[in-house]
Amino acid sequence: LLTQPRGSMPGEWSTAAQNFFSDMLGRDELPPYEHTWRTKFETEWIEGCSGSTDEYYEMERVAYWLASSRDEDTLMVPVYDMANHSNDPNKLNTLSYKPDKAGDSFRLVASKNILPGEQIY
Repeated sequence: LLTQPRGSMPGEWSTAAQNFFSDMLGRDELPPYEHTWRTKFETEWIEGCSGSTDEYYEMERVAYWLASSRDEDTLMVPVYDMANHSNDPNKLNTLSYKPDKAGDSFRLVASKNILPGEQIY
């Protein structure tokens, strides 16, 4: 995995890296599972925001995917993105309340007592 280009998505990796990562995850396909992600950088950034196609292309590409992987349904929530993610209900110790419209608050609250040093899920 260390030989894969920085800032690239798993679907862009070499076949060997994809197979290795799939085996690690125990899945047949890699995230993200929707196929539109392959063209999002070009359509949203290059075309939609007049992004660079010159020497800044790679830097902008890495920044785009970093920001995209940290947003929560188009919201940038800096503290929330530091929480771990799990589908294991036994690990979950927070609830998130997403706003219904622009200007409403995003809330992340503890759903049980979180001890010092415990990971936040």
